[in-house]
Amino acid sequence: MLLRAVIALAGLLLFSAPVAAQSLADLTPAQLERYDRIVDQATAIAERYIYIEGRPQAAPNEDEIRRAIAIYDEGLAIYPGRYGVWWMRGKLFQVLHEDREAFLSFQRAYALEPNSQPVINEMTIHAMELGEFELAFEAVQHGLTLFPNDLPLRARLALVQLLRGHPAEAIVAADRALEIAPNDGISRQIKRLAQEVRDGRRPQPSSMRDLTG
Repeated sequence: MLLRAVIALAGLLLFSAPVAAQSLADLTPAQLERYDRIVDQATAIAERYIYIEGRPQAAPNEDEIRRAIAIYDEGLAIYPGRYGVWWMRGKLFQVLHEDREAFLSFQRAYALEPNSQPVINEMTIHAMELGEFELAFEAVQHGLTLFPNDLPLRARLALVQLLRGHPAEAIVAADRALEIAPNDGISRQIKRLAQEVRDGRRPQPSSMRDLTG
């Protein structure tokens, strides 16, 4: 029985998936070269489909996009600590309109690098879409300590305050956004909705969909 147990344990050690590296320094030169090659391969595909200012964006090809995601996953199995890989993975799920998967990728990116403006923006957008209002609120507040004049974050603070059930605070936040950009239509719209909720002319929204009616 003991011999059988030892053989079984040896089999597990031989065939179990390798543990991902905790840092790039843990990788051998050969592993690092393979990791870089994998990430570069996935990124070459991804950049055709995600929006990058100044570059043409190809029409979505689901098979190719999922192939890029699978290649990123291969890289993440080697080293999961690079926030940009999670961000690119999230952008690909975004193209596929798979909000939950996009959010989970952006959330991982945020956990690794909470001070990145693009990561904060993408993560909070999807958090609100999925009803994760408290997470979005905390991340937006954090983002505004770093980027106080970021208009999308200012407007998003107003929106998430409204969704959290604080229309008066939403109006204050919208006014702050309008100080930065007086003609911003999104901030004006959020302020109008918050005023309607505050005054009882519109029910308290519990989701983003409630705001479109």
